[in-house]
Amino acid sequence: MNDGISTWASIFLRLVGVALGTWGIYLLIDADPRVQLGVLTVIGSVGGVVYAQHVTSRRERDSRLFQNKAQAYEEFFELIGEIAKGVISDSPISHDYMLEKSMAIQKGFMVWGSPETINTWIEFKDASENPSDYRDVLKKLDGVLQSARKDLGHDDGQKDEGWLIKMLLNKEAREMMNDPTDS
Repeated sequence: MNDGISTWASIFLRLVGVALGTWGIYLLIDADPRVQLGVLTVIGSVGGVVYAQHVTSRRERDSRLFQNKAQAYEEFFELIGEIAKGVISDSPISHDYMLEKSMAIQKGFMVWGSPETINTWIEFKDASENPSDYRDVLKKLDGVLQSARKDLGHDDGQKDEGWLIKMLLNKEAREMMNDPTDS
């Protein structure tokens, strides 16, 4: 009920504002040109200040959102790095640790991630549950990486599928990823 009252109050205030504005214009038409200029100057100044405040508050809000989004994505990038380091050093991270980090990453994605990033994360999870081809899993993971970069403002253009994940692979694995006949 409170929402209904506030909606009606808002409509009423807008109608009053339109009525006062129309009355003010009517009075200004017959006023001295110096008065007209003064009133228009005040209206322009107030409008400029209100617009500047709006732009500033939007910028501040976007900055806060970006910082939180970047922090959530940083956790994801760190986990990918830890997994790669574990594979390279032949000492993989524990399943419990990966599960804990994955849950934190998913929480970050749910709150701060773009719809595209969330969808690519789901596709990656689906592909990694029953992998028939490791290349598909890696390409889905690369899709999450690209989506996160795009959400953070990077314009990677039309890069090949899998180009980011290849940074973490050795030469042999990169070649295998490019070979469609090797399964």
